Amino acid sequence: MESGRTTVSRAAAHITYPTRFQLVAAMNPCRCGYLGLEQAMEKLRLSPRGYTRTMRVGRTIADMAGAEVVGGVHVAEALAFRHRTKGR
Repeated sequence: MESGRTTVSRAAAHITYPTRFQLVAAMNPCRCGYLGLEQAMEKLRLSPRGYTRTMRVGRTIADMAGAEVVGGVHVAEALAFRHRTKGR
């Protein structure tokens, strides 16, 4: 990137283009926070039913907040409402 060139490599050829650009990237590949929910599922040992219920509650929380998309904050709040039983 610093050199001002970009090389595109394919099986049959390599082509170099002059470029100047700004790379904008994010660490979480999913805007909705589902990646974090997968990690929470493993840590909290959520069953598929628990996952579905958590997402349903997260959708309700997002609706009450006026959000069109269920965000990580909504899912986190839904997870906070889960009842924990002894030994789980």
